[in-house]
Amino acid sequence: MIIAREDSRGASWIAELPTTVDELVRRWDLRVDGDALSGRVGLILPVRYRGTPAVLKVPFPENRERSEGWALRTLSDRACVRLFAEDTERHALLLERAGPAGPTATLTADEWIDVAASIASDLAIPAPADAPSLADTAGGWEQQLDQQVSNAHGLLSDGIVSRARETIRAVGRDDGTTLIHGDLHEGNVLAARRRPWLAIDPTAVRGPVAWDAFTVCLTRVSDLSAVPDPGEVLRTRLRRFCRLTASDPEYAIEVAHARAVSSLLHESAGGGAVFGRAFLERLVRTL
Repeated sequence: MIIAREDSRGASWIAELPTTVDELVRRWDLRVDGDALSGRVGLILPVRYRGTPAVLKVPFPENRERSEGWALRTLSDRACVRLFAEDTERHALLLERAGPAGPTATLTADEWIDVAASIASDLAIPAPADAPSLADTAGGWEQQLDQQVSNAHGLLSDGIVSRARETIRAVGRDDGTTLIHGDLHEGNVLAARRRPWLAIDPTAVRGPVAWDAFTVCLTRVSDLSAVPDPGEVLRTRLRRFCRLTASDPEYAIEVAHARAVSSLLHESAGGGAVFGRAFLERLVRTL
C-alpha cells in the first residue's frame, strides 16, 4: 500500500525498515512478542517493554502539524493508549498495547455510541495553545469542495452544495478551546486492560466535541443502508452522542451532512469506496 501511494519514497522507506526496527528494539531493550502487522500507515510490532505488553509503531512519515507522540503526551493517562517512548527522527512510537481490534463489533449501535461518547468526553480537555485547529482546515476543505463540484457535472443540487459550503465556513469561524480526538471511529477504539476501551491514533485537534460524532455514528453503514430513511436514523444517533458528551447536536448534524457531501463527491470521482456512492446519495438527501 505504501509503495503504491508513495512510489520511490515509499520503496526506500520499506527497504530501510528492518534496520530501523532492529535499532529501535536494541535501543529500548525490547523483546519481540508476536508477528508484525503492516498496512496503509506503516508497521506495528508486538513487543515486551520492561515486562509490559507494548507495541512498536513505525509509521511512514507524514506532514502533520503536530506528531502523534505530541497528541499522546498531551492526552496522557486518559482514555487513549500511553506513550512509553518516541523517536522523533524516525517518527517511531513505543505504545501501551491494547486490542485485539474488533470487539466493538459485538456491541449494538447504541452501545457503541455510548462507549465512544465516554471516550470522547474523557479526551475533551482544554486545548494547549499550540494545538492545531479544525478552523484552520476549513479554507482548504471549501476549495476542495468547489473543485469537486465543478467536476461532478450536476451530481448534487445547488441547495445541497450551498448547505455544505455554509457549514464548512461555520467550522472555519469556530476556533474552539477544547482538544478532541479528531478521528474517533470503531477502528480507532480497542479493548484494553487498564480500561475497558482505549482510543488509538488521536490527531488531537482544537474544535467542538461534536465534530467526532460523524465518524462515530457513521461506522455502522450496513445498518444505515438497510433502512428507508438513513438520514433520520443518523440524526437520532448523532443526537445520542451529543447528549452523552454535552455537545451541540445541530453542529453535529450539519457537519455530518457536509462531510457526507464531500465523501460522495470523492467517491464519485473514483477516489475509493468507503461508504458507497448509492448510500451516500440517499444520505445527503435525507439528512
